[in-house]
Amino acid sequence: MVWIVPKPDIVDLLNPAFRNTIILFGNSITEWSFQEKTNGYGHQLEKYYMGKAQVLNRGVAGYTSTWLNEYFQDLMTEIREKARKPPLFFTIMVGANDACMPGMTQHVPLPEFEKNIKGYVDEILTDPATEGSRVVIITCPPIGRPRPSRDALRVRGLEAEAATDEKVIRAFKEGPGFQTYMRKKQYAEKIMEIAKEYEEVTDRVAGLNCWKDLVDNALGRKLSNVGTATNADEYDEESLPGAGLPCSAEFEKGTFTDGLHLGSKGYGILSERLFELLFSKWPELRKENLKVADLESLTRD
Repeated sequence: MVWIVPKPDIVDLLNPAFRNTIILFGNSITEWSFQEKTNGYGHQLEKYYMGKAQVLNRGVAGYTSTWLNEYFQDLMTEIREKARKPPLFFTIMVGANDACMPGMTQHVPLPEFEKNIKGYVDEILTDPATEGSRVVIITCPPIGRPRPSRDALRVRGLEAEAATDEKVIRAFKEGPGFQTYMRKKQYAEKIMEIAKEYEEVTDRVAGLNCWKDLVDNALGRKLSNVGTATNADEYDEESLPGAGLPCSAEFEKGTFTDGLHLGSKGYGILSERLFELLFSKWPELRKENLKVADLESLTRD
């Protein structure tokens, strides 16, 4: 069965009055990052670049990397036809929906996911309309599932003391909640692997490991250098925050709104790390280095 996805409307149109544009592309985590109440990276970038660049919201809630392909082509057409110059940079943050369990409508197999991400990046790197544009590919975050309550354990016929029992932990690990958690980790690792491939051949691409940054913060660890990949044996699976096991750590309040979407705390960490990456890798992107929109020149043209 082929799932037909309606084509989203573009309401945030590119304004050719701006010399500079920034494009944030992705799913709901990108789309909702522009809301003031979330203090997300879209909102933060708009505030920072006010008067210097137009920050475009190209996030579509519920979409996967596959469903976004046609939308991305429309975006590139818009850039070719309207942009005065190539965008300063793109962020691409997809994978949270792709990484759901096989058999679910939104599931995208990992090889197809990789192909989609590389397709986006390759087109940006090779199209004359985006010549020189930088690309930050961002991993999906983890999910935030609470530890099972005493009542949840009792439903399974267990007492609270059984929370550390190996058989009990194994039973929870076999459940769809933990399996989904680990799939998010797998897709995040793939993003960082892709980023590394590009970083070895161009200085226009960087990876941002949102999954690792949120997990490390919850565990009280000092955050690694921005853009650091996750090592295979870096974490004890049974204590991973938000994994929903009886012995799991938990995320701070405000990291998520519903266990899937970021809250102000989660967005705050993501925004801080994004700015850190942008200005350490490409200091020319600081606002003081950009010219303002030249409306008078545009009018004369």
